Amino acid sequence: ATSATRLAAAAASTRISSHLGESLAAAAAAAAAAGAAGGAPGAAAAFLSDRLKVALHTEPWPTKTKHQEHSSGETSKVVEVVLLLEDLFRTSLERVEKLSSPKAQQRYCVSVLDRSLQQVVGAFRRQWTFLENPLTSSKSMEVCSEAVLRSSVAELCHFSAEFPMAPSDGAFLNAGLGMATNLLVELSKANDSSDNENE
Repeated sequence: ATSATRLAAAAASTRISSHLGESLAAAAAAAAAAGAAGGAPGAAAAFLSDRLKVALHTEPWPTKTKHQEHSSGETSKVVEVVLLLEDLFRTSLERVEKLSSPKAQQRYCVSVLDRSLQQVVGAFRRQWTFLENPLTSSKSMEVCSEAVLRSSVAELCHFSAEFPMAPSDGAFLNAGLGMATNLLVELSKANDSSDNENE
């Protein structure tokens, strides 16, 4: 029974990874098509939202090991949807750079990219609420550990802050990055409190 369960889990993991890859390719095609039609922000926002919903509604959330070059070269587990979002952002960057004016670029980033970032961070915040107090959630099981959640949010913060369309004044990804930063602070404080209790 144990072997069968492991085989089923491995097969499910393969299907999830394949589906995420297909979603990324579809999102890139949709963004290009929306741009050609002249209605990029609305169409792209809806499509990216749908792709992220698929990933976020998969339980348990699949994770991958990521080499954190910005954190002394260490490796950590991050929720796979973070990597999907990063890929979607990079694909969208090609579309943004082709827009004719800075205002058009900002409008696209706020309505498409920032909204997508908020969608993922919002899901992570709900997970953190559940981990803090399982009785506040209707979920029957947690979808990732606190450590994985913390490393995932840290990766989102770093990527968003370094993204080419996120200038120092925070004009493009301000709301989503603010949400991610606040959540990371909460997670870090909780981790520090836990460490102090264990000493």
